Amino acid sequence: MAKALIKYKVLKEAGLIFAEDLKTEFVELTNNKSVDFIIATGPGSVANTTITILAKLEENGEEVAIPFKEKIGQTTYSNIEASGKEFTIGGTEDESGFIVLSVDSITLKGLYDRVAVNLTGVSESTVVGVILAAKYDPRYSE
Repeated sequence: MAKALIKYKVLKEAGLIFAEDLKTEFVELTNNKSVDFIIATGPGSVANTTITILAKLEENGEEVAIPFKEKIGQTTYSNIEASGKEFTIGGTEDESGFIVLSVDSITLKGLYDRVAVNLTGVSESTVVGVILAAKYDPRYSE
């Protein structure tokens, strides 16, 4: 069964987002079954960054790294440990890459209600990137 997209949001505008450590704003999952984070990268010096997903309960909750899934096909996912996933950014001109990371509200086990992307910075990176969040399957009409 296809997921019903309810809302999407640009979490980090297109720019040199990989040059330093980055944490996006938290996306609430109270009323949705899942969220996909899409991280896109443009050309530039090839480097690796580590991506983790942080979760917390309410606005002032303690941030905790959690396991998540990487989409590797139309309906196929790879489980990623809480320690994160290394992701290659950059490449030759006209190359671009992206990664889709998914968090299901069931993974949060009622302990957390919001999630964010956390990236390790790549010193002096000139690679342009953008981060989007897409929430799916609303429990209630918004």
